[in-house]
Amino acid sequence: MKIIRPITFTASMLTSSNVTENDYGEWSVSTSYTAGVTGRCIVAAQHKVYEPLVDVTGGSSPEIDVLATPPKWVLVGSTNKYKMFNDRLSEQTTKTSILTVTIQPGVVIDSLALLNIAGTEAVITCTEPLAGTTYAKTVNLYSEASSYSPIVYDAYRYSFEEIVTRSDIVEFDIPPYLQQSIIISIKYQGGTAKCGACLLGMALDAGTTLYGGQLTLTDYSVGKEPDAYGETDVVQRGWAKKATIPILLKNIYLDIFYRFLSVYRAIPVVWVESSNYSCLIIYGYWIGPSFSLQYPDYTAVEVEIRGLTADNG
Repeated sequence: MKIIRPITFTASMLTSSNVTENDYGEWSVSTSYTAGVTGRCIVAAQHKVYEPLVDVTGGSSPEIDVLATPPKWVLVGSTNKYKMFNDRLSEQTTKTSILTVTIQPGVVIDSLALLNIAGTEAVITCTEPLAGTTYAKTVNLYSEASSYSPIVYDAYRYSFEEIVTRSDIVEFDIPPYLQQSIIISIKYQGGTAKCGACLLGMALDAGTTLYGGQLTLTDYSVGKEPDAYGETDVVQRGWAKKATIPILLKNIYLDIFYRFLSVYRAIPVVWVESSNYSCLIIYGYWIGPSFSLQYPDYTAVEVEIRGLTADNG
């Protein structure tokens, strides 16, 4: 089991992006805004999108007004350019064909995660002023199951069955240079490249994952139960990963792991049970870990992980 502890992202770390921040017009005190979607605007300093609850002219800027009683504005979310760097996994930065960003974290990192992505290829390159290119890797996002799935059992289905691509990838071998730039490109020729979370951080080895874990998901859709007439009217909403993971931890690391859980009790991290499968990469919180102190040199730990809500796709 490995865990990525993400660094706190700030807008100054994003030194380049091919996504423009033009979702809506910039808020202006002299502009009249109509209530609803048509009146949306952005506050570029915050990289946020706001929507008026009533017709608005003048007044306080949206990021101030949302704290008023009653507010005239509501926060919708991040702008497209910054969705991949906020704390909402369900929001995705999108770009036709190729999505490319350059990040200078300014601190040492050795791991990264790209989550809730859509594409056929991801290219990761690291450069450092003195060392030059320190890392270069191309990840094929086509899932191996696309070719070996039980659904694909003849030439017809091989040609016409939906292609499955990986939604989550992690890399643990990023060189730990302080002054490096990390260039990430997600490619989707003929489609729209998407990224729900780009996370950089340091990895923690949390012991050996044992067999017997459980993997499930939580669906937030409503209306699955039939009404009084036996009809169902389902409203599709987001969903989240959920897993119970048994770990065998050396006792010499017991204090370190216990402290980690106490520090990150309310901070989401990336839990990697296996980097080979997207479903076993979970960005979220631990719930109720239990420690079984029954061996002289090892401790059996069971951790329940609840992931953040992903998109509706």
